[in-house]
Amino acid sequence: MVSSNESPDSANIFDATTSNHFENKADGYGSDDESKAESEVHFEQILDVLGHFGPFQIRVFSILTLMDLSTGQAMMLFVFSTISPLWSCAQFLDNSTLPNNTVKMCASENGSRCVRFQYDTTASMVSTVSEYDLVCDYDYQPQLSVSIQMIGVLFGAMLTGYIADWLGRKKTLLTMCTLMMATQIIVGFSISWPMYVVIRTFTGFFLGGTLNICFTLPMEFIGPKWRTFCGSFGLYGFGMATMSLMAYLTRDWRHVTYICGAMFTPIIPAVIFYVPESVRWLTMKGRFEEAEEIIRWMARVNKTGVPDMRLLRAIAAQDLNEQTEGKRHSYLDLFRTKELAIQTFVIMYCWYSCSSVAYGVSSMYSTFKGTVFLNSVISSAVSTPFAWSVIYVGNRFGRRRSFFAYMSLPCTCLLTVVIIGILGKKEELGVLVTVAALVGKGGAISCWILAAIYSAELYPTVMRSLGCAAASMAARIGGIIAPQLAYVGEVSHWVVPYVMYTFLAITTAIFVLIWLPETNKKPLKDAVLYHRANKNIEHGTKDDNDSGVSIVSTGDEKTNDEVDIGGTAFGSRPEIM
Repeated sequence: MVSSNESPDSANIFDATTSNHFENKADGYGSDDESKAESEVHFEQILDVLGHFGPFQIRVFSILTLMDLSTGQAMMLFVFSTISPLWSCAQFLDNSTLPNNTVKMCASENGSRCVRFQYDTTASMVSTVSEYDLVCDYDYQPQLSVSIQMIGVLFGAMLTGYIADWLGRKKTLLTMCTLMMATQIIVGFSISWPMYVVIRTFTGFFLGGTLNICFTLPMEFIGPKWRTFCGSFGLYGFGMATMSLMAYLTRDWRHVTYICGAMFTPIIPAVIFYVPESVRWLTMKGRFEEAEEIIRWMARVNKTGVPDMRLLRAIAAQDLNEQTEGKRHSYLDLFRTKELAIQTFVIMYCWYSCSSVAYGVSSMYSTFKGTVFLNSVISSAVSTPFAWSVIYVGNRFGRRRSFFAYMSLPCTCLLTVVIIGILGKKEELGVLVTVAALVGKGGAISCWILAAIYSAELYPTVMRSLGCAAASMAARIGGIIAPQLAYVGEVSHWVVPYVMYTFLAITTAIFVLIWLPETNKKPLKDAVLYHRANKNIEHGTKDDNDSGVSIVSTGDEKTNDEVDIGGTAFGSRPEIM
């Protein structure tokens, strides 16, 4: 019996899928993988009725994409708050006579330390460096604070997955984004350097959680074919460009925090009233009445029929069984076979390399030709089109060739910077250094997005979240280390970080070309079969490496266009800076 507000098509969906699900379950869930595949029900069957990317999903995606503006500013505040203006010594400890030129002089000729500094902020801005005298013996602390912030981002992304499973996606998002914006404002009231670092660490934590939920929540409402687009499209770079404008106009890091922290607070009411809780999460928690109300809301907005609500209970029963089976898998399974171990290493190395290059170049904006304000705007203008181009290029030319082509940009551009540094021509070719570094960063951002899609396609379903989570963790480690490489360039030779970034780019391109298979338009691997000597498992054959593991497709012809890249435990859409 179908209720009056349900369409005939929805009844057919139920009859063809859900009833088979219960029949096969009663028979032991089928005798083989084929019967299991036929009996499976998916949330996408509900979206077949509601629409895969209708007005409702567009509204949800648009609101959460606008959050990119705020997260971009929260992440990249350090570009302006830790900028080092031109400084000179104003007084030595022994009150000795000051020489004519004391620019960046930490001690007098007789060894007396400088105890008072003066700063020229006309070409830059007032920053924590000028307020807290983070020069000479303390010149390492600005970059260290960035690494500490990235540690906060790492733990925020890690823990948010558990919090969201407990409280729900929407409550977690509202909590995280509200606290992120609040700490973004509060940090402007810091009365000491330690206070600034602590608050920025908390901002990083809340930022990591916001990034995570803003990426995964819309994916849970969107049909599979739209996920590559939604995973690649973002406004992160526009947030950075907006903050650059605020920094240029105010020339004070505290004013930047106040304005940027407050200007996007209207997004919070929009989330409260127009972004619902995840239907998938409500279903898994057994809160079917709330899930059904949201589905009816979606149907009204999209002007479609209402699917058979019994599908929700069938999905919940099926997913509960799959979760129980999935408990057998751990991070060790990513290295169980030689093939998996190599692919996992390469994917993690890709994420680490792309993150290192992107954050590393961002940490050195102030060393480029021109002002930091202009450089950050140019970086956003370059990186954003590169990122959006992945939507077409990745599907048109395949993952591996596209990745190699995009990575050739940082290889070529950063190598050019290294050669200029070796020849000692930075002053004469400063503009070329700036352009090469920013284009190289744009290529790394594109590769980062491709790596996110690539990693979701390489792993079988039961290990996909683990694989993506491990890769995202590697990216966060890259973000932690990158500022320290930038500091090495400050205290040794400015070209040293570029040598490291060039090495990472070249080796990453080679590794992908040699060891990663093409996954474009290929069926996704759905199962990992573990062979035992005394157990015969149908549809699986033992690997030549005698590892006892075989990865197979269960016959579900889901391709890269339908891959779910929204289920990463740590993951988030790669930031476009």
